[in-house]
Amino acid sequence: MVEVLTINLDEELGFALEQRLPGPRDIITICASLVIIVPSTTKEPGRGQMVPKVHLAHFSIKEYLPSNQLPATVVSHFNFDTAPAHTSIARACLLYTLHLCSEAPLTQTVLDDHPLARYAAE
Repeated sequence: MVEVLTINLDEELGFALEQRLPGPRDIITICASLVIIVPSTTKEPGRGQMVPKVHLAHFSIKEYLPSNQLPATVVSHFNFDTAPAHTSIARACLLYTLHLCSEAPLTQTVLDDHPLARYAAE
């Protein structure tokens, strides 16, 4: 999540590094009632290690946001259509991967140093 905040689809370069949160757990403070941290094991053979993953706090959140049920108030701008959202995620992943690969190919070190790299590349 911290890495996702650095991606800015409105910028020519696609990145706003100043948007990176100082600590990964800061996202929990910002989205306290929307997300939770769940321990998970990586799927890499021989490298299985515990890593925290961010999940929506409740299934109803996933159902509510794209439902067009948000009242016409300040929170209504959080409503989204899933097709454009998937397009934005794909664009963000491409920008992120291109940024990481601009000087060298994705290596294991790059993947280890940038938690979003594997997801974005896949």
